[in-house]
Amino acid sequence: MNLAYVKEAATKAARLSQSVVDHELKVAAFGVLFARLLDSESNDVGASKRLTPAAAPRGSASRGQGGPMGRVRELIADGFFKQPKTLKAIVAELSARGRTYDSAIVGKNLQRLAQDRVLRRTLGKEGNREVYFYAEW
Repeated sequence: MNLAYVKEAATKAARLSQSVVDHELKVAAFGVLFARLLDSESNDVGASKRLTPAAAPRGSASRGQGGPMGRVRELIADGFFKQPKTLKAIVAELSARGRTYDSAIVGKNLQRLAQDRVLRRTLGKEGNREVYFYAEW
């Protein structure tokens, strides 16, 4: 991996994450995007194709259902919830995939999925704060 590609990846990740309003989410989105761009270079796959929502593979779980609920179901189908994730990490991943949603709306959808036993919701600590973690059953 050459320095020119790393600089190009950093510029592209900054451009893609600039629309995120919340600073912490913006930093998290940049990190996810930058890592994916670098990973795609090491796997010899075109970075722009892997990050565009239109090129992302869509599972049957998301067909006919858009919006935040459909996008969270895509994350489930992609195995994103194999390890517990916080709401902040989930919103950052959606943003990295080109879908920016308010965290309150995503949180309501996650709560609904937990009630339907699609996801498991557990209370845990992140730093000195208590937050919910979401994972597959």
